Amino acid sequence: MINLVLFVLFVFFVGYSFICIFPVKLTMLELISFLFPVGSILLTLFCWTLSILKIHYTFSTIYIPLLLISVVFLIFKLFFASKKSLVFFSSEREFVGGKLGTIVYFFVFAFILIEILAIFSQSISTKVYQPDEYSQWAFQAKMIFEGKDLKSFYGGPGFETGFETYPSFIPLLAASFYFFSGSVIDSFVRAIGPIFLSSLLLFLYTRLVVITKSKVISICLIAIMISSGFVIFEMSTGLYADIEYSYFYSISSLLFISHLVDKENRSSLLYSAAFLGMASWVKTDGQYMTIFHIMLLIFVYLNDKRFEVNTNKIKNVILFSIISLIIPFLWKIYTYANNFPVSRWGSFELNLGYTFSMISSSIQQIMNTTNWGMFWLLVFSMIVVNMYLGWYNNQIYLIVIIISNVIFLYVSYLLLFGAEALTAASFSRYMLRTAPIALVYVGTVISLTLNIKLTREGGLK
Repeated sequence: MINLVLFVLFVFFVGYSFICIFPVKLTMLELISFLFPVGSILLTLFCWTLSILKIHYTFSTIYIPLLLISVVFLIFKLFFASKKSLVFFSSEREFVGGKLGTIVYFFVFAFILIEILAIFSQSISTKVYQPDEYSQWAFQAKMIFEGKDLKSFYGGPGFETGFETYPSFIPLLAASFYFFSGSVIDSFVRAIGPIFLSSLLLFLYTRLVVITKSKVISICLIAIMISSGFVIFEMSTGLYADIEYSYFYSISSLLFISHLVDKENRSSLLYSAAFLGMASWVKTDGQYMTIFHIMLLIFVYLNDKRFEVNTNKIKNVILFSIISLIIPFLWKIYTYANNFPVSRWGSFELNLGYTFSMISSSIQQIMNTTNWGMFWLLVFSMIVVNMYLGWYNNQIYLIVIIISNVIFLYVSYLLLFGAEALTAASFSRYMLRTAPIALVYVGTVISLTLNIKLTREGGLK
């Protein structure tokens, strides 16, 4: 356990040292929510760099250089970094609640804390056993640990796993913990999920507080999500990539929407691209969603009533494309140069005959209360309310991004999953990537409803 605590603290330190050199103003909660995820990205990218340089992984080759680099970042911050800060997200807030609200807030917070502790306890008390985490992520991590190199999990003809060209974020992060501990500890490495889940919930809470202007409503929405069903619990207690991908993709999407609403704010677009690149380092899905985001960006620019073809908008599209695609592009070059076998996701075969069965099965999965509780029913009911109250641009963009992800999943099933498309296997699990965005959408509708009510009450006085 002590190794796990020290490892997490080290990753926190790496994340903090990197974040602090950027001229971005963050609240304390926002900063905490970024530390481990950003630090883990830097850690795994550093390990990848070591492989490119053909340097074997050891505690000394990984952690001592990273420690020194982090110290250099902090020195740069103290003496050379710009003192001017950009606002990462809007942080204007007005809390409502009163004494009753404080009591409700306390009990809901206690419930969430107990739920997180239960998830964490489950994760560290059980070794990897689920098919995907056992045959893919944990297997690769162990092979990397034994071979002291990223390429070690590919052992030659007859040994292919089918995931060699898949992004190696999760296996590298798990293997990094093994190198830190000096041995393979299956149970403690699964703590990655609960830490990412906590980071995601903390970030969502900060956004919801700004949107709803209520701590009580925000924490209740967080409680709804964490207790929504089997999917959240299972994906956050196992060695999977879904929670991690959801974290990076959700932040990227919200930053992206911030730019679409305020097109003068280029920094939000560039940070969105950076987080989308991180999402692509976790799962290949991020690469394909990048294409959609680029198309949406161009579409919004072209349909802007004030639109003028100028160098700034062209630069925005080019910069967004380069920043978001640089990691997957370099990864493809690396796997190709090192003769990695083609992933089983590299072959495409369209099966349109599965379409109706796939859609029917997917609907059954997300409406199954065992999988998601009442979460998606809440989202659908908010859409109905939104249709009555009227739509704002940010809500439209949120819905468009959710729908685009669903369409991407359906196309993926028809092209890649073969007969599995008939049952839309694991569809409810894959919808996890849109759940945080959907929760923010729910927050916007609640905020709209409250504002209309307050306006009407004010008019009666």
